[in-house]
Amino acid sequence: MTADDETACPVGQGTSPDYPEALRRFDQAVLAYKAQADPLTLLLLNKNAIPLLDAQDRAWKSADDPEALCPERPFTALRVLCDRRLDDSQVQRLAGCLGYALRVFLNGPELSAPTAARVEPPAGSGVRAAFTLVEFAYDARLSGRTAPDYAEAFAKAREYVRGGTPVRATNKAGSGTQGTRLVEGLGAVNLSFYVR
Repeated sequence: MTADDETACPVGQGTSPDYPEALRRFDQAVLAYKAQADPLTLLLLNKNAIPLLDAQDRAWKSADDPEALCPERPFTALRVLCDRRLDDSQVQRLAGCLGYALRVFLNGPELSAPTAARVEPPAGSGVRAAFTLVEFAYDARLSGRTAPDYAEAFAKAREYVRGGTPVRATNKAGSGTQGTRLVEGLGAVNLSFYVR
């Protein structure tokens, strides 16, 4: 085996159908980093490591995959990948909007407190990409719906995280609350939801 054949891939045989593609992308990122070690290739390497590990342990599945959102196999944890750096108050707003959607559309339990990890390029690198990964514990088995519509819940969560929870039509939540939102949104942001 030559140095060019080596990979920094974690040892183990992934059994997920996503594993071969994740491994291919990670190997390409390794070669790019070996050829030119700079902040951009390091960011690419890091970005491709997470999907590889997820595909290897088969734990996380995209919420866009209908099989991942099956009521017969309810999820117990959520992960949200956001395409920008969120500060602590923005992470709390994301959690509030996601929790609101899950309460309304699944009639389920409260989300756990969020755990956030931020990936940023080194200062002065010229790389603009930044990501925030937020994880929650959530037991979908406790949904009060007999036929929960997970896809609708995540579609509404995406809408609420961007635009905020619905505008209140009355003062039922207290004097002066009519016309306000329970939680303000984050604006234009790309989100990916994962469950396990």
